[in-house]
Amino acid sequence: MTNTLGLQTISFGDRAQVLGYLTGKTPEAAASGPVAEKQPTGGDAKRAKTRSSGDGVASASTANDIARDIIRRERALVTPSTVLSSNKSFARVPDLAKALLPAKPGAAAKGAVPGKPATADTTSGQASAARRSAHHRKRRNPIIVVPAATTSMLTMYNIKSLLQDHQFVDGRAEMEKAGPKPHEVFVEHTMSYSGQAVKFRIVDSVQDFTEADWEALVCVFTQGAAWQFRNWMWKTPEEVFHNCLGFYPKYQDERPKDTVNSWAVSLLNIERSKRHMDRATVVGLWNSLEQYMARNKPDLLS
Repeated sequence: MTNTLGLQTISFGDRAQVLGYLTGKTPEAAASGPVAEKQPTGGDAKRAKTRSSGDGVASASTANDIARDIIRRERALVTPSTVLSSNKSFARVPDLAKALLPAKPGAAAKGAVPGKPATADTTSGQASAARRSAHHRKRRNPIIVVPAATTSMLTMYNIKSLLQDHQFVDGRAEMEKAGPKPHEVFVEHTMSYSGQAVKFRIVDSVQDFTEADWEALVCVFTQGAAWQFRNWMWKTPEEVFHNCLGFYPKYQDERPKDTVNSWAVSLLNIERSKRHMDRATVVGLWNSLEQYMARNKPDLLS
């Protein structure tokens, strides 16, 4: 009898003989008898070998049968060919790309072959480029109107310093230094929500206004005098400020004129001496103008 480690197990009856052999009191032959396990001989050994061989053949045959059964049940889901193939057509992708991503101006012309008539795609690309170019040429500058009176708080002399440099300066002092009054002034402002730079045109007269100019009018500064709007397209101040944004500039400690109470204008309070407050005042003005244009004049921002 052997244990799981392949070592022979000694019974209690053989203990004395093994101890005697180990201590030299018992001859070797006497000790080997009980320790050794009886081995099959003759026909028994031959039959045992035959049974072992038969069991091995049967085990191998069973394993082969299982493997064949597994292979028979297998189904190929994907192959290198099926992975690289598809049942979908991508023939429309170029057309979709052309529709969603218009070609840059001149790109269609570059693709044309000299000596060959222009194809439909080439003609379409050139027409699209021409439309975009015309759109840019027709883009109008938003217009701001200030009072023409030299006694006004904001005039053509100091409006650019306020709107562009964020600093209020006295208009009469600027008039003495600047000389003749400019016909128009341009101020560039970067929109806070889009980062787009927009150039505003500032005038103090609407005498030469065209229909496009009236449509581009976005803001009017008033001193509270109704005669400022004489010969305007809109006949009353109320109608004027219904169609554009209005501001009434005044010093912080002054009361507004009673006439502007019924006009839809915002008070633009300016400190007399605290010039560091001018920036906050102008930022609030631009925020109001940006919101008005985005809501009422979005075409001037495109």
